[in-house]
Amino acid sequence: MRRNIRYFITGLFLLCGIFPTKGRILSHSMLSPEEYPIRSVWPNYGLSTKQRYFSEYSEDYIHWSLSAVHSKVSDINDIEQVKELVFAESFLERIFAIQVLSYKFGKEALPVIKNSIDDPEPRVRCMAARMMAILGDKSGFERMRKDIIEYTQKNKKNDSSSEQNNLSLSMRTRLKRLNHYDAINAAHVLSEFGDSSGFELAKQTASNHDNSIIVRVYAIEVLTELERTIDESTLKEQGIEPEAVLIEIAGSETDTRILQHLIGFVMNNMKPTSQIRILEKLQESTNSSGTILNSAKRNVERSKNQLKLDEQKNN
Repeated sequence: MRRNIRYFITGLFLLCGIFPTKGRILSHSMLSPEEYPIRSVWPNYGLSTKQRYFSEYSEDYIHWSLSAVHSKVSDINDIEQVKELVFAESFLERIFAIQVLSYKFGKEALPVIKNSIDDPEPRVRCMAARMMAILGDKSGFERMRKDIIEYTQKNKKNDSSSEQNNLSLSMRTRLKRLNHYDAINAAHVLSEFGDSSGFELAKQTASNHDNSIIVRVYAIEVLTELERTIDESTLKEQGIEPEAVLIEIAGSETDTRILQHLIGFVMNNMKPTSQIRILEKLQESTNSSGTILNSAKRNVERSKNQLKLDEQKNN
């Protein structure tokens, strides 16, 4: 019973953006802006998506997935036992099983992971597509693109649906946010591997103050991921400018929670020159003050020092 409770709490931590590290719990809301750039779960610019999930940089993250699956099987090294969890009733169990199958068994587990790309739970589909891509199979991306279109259209339909009008305002709002979250989650998976299909959705979501904070934060992460995974010339060819969107947000955003996450994702995912341009804009903003302003100043100096070190190495 105690193990099941711990397993359930772990799932809530991971789904809510709360991560265990070095024996303590680390969450977005608990981090001060100056701590954000050294968050252990997401290392700095330069690492591949595979490294960020399956390497010494992500040891704590995968440890919790392993622990969750271990509590459900007698032998975690038995692929057949872990495979059974992919069909569990709990979507959390299915997510953890997909991660562990990818981590421990690699391409041997690819067929069963591919089956999960049609799971009825969007979060399971996203994890399946992500793990497939890490193992070298990007065929799941088509489902992610389909999910973005489907959930975006569903939101529009819900605005005018007679069935939706029979629901309370709070329930309609909740359904809309869930659809939006699912779409952004799919866009995030694509962005981690250099696919910009979710750019327009992320751009509109991040800039719209009417959206919930959580989807805006995830949208900002998508934009920084695109800068991390796609080179500048390719971004220009595709006609997308994630950095320009982030600079605009830095100059106009008033919510300190959004700005705190912006600083963190920019420092974790983007190259120093982009970090400087975005955070200097944040410094200039009349909306910046207190810890946000101080964090922007400190991180600009940090990025400038990194540029000097890079120049010295090149010389």
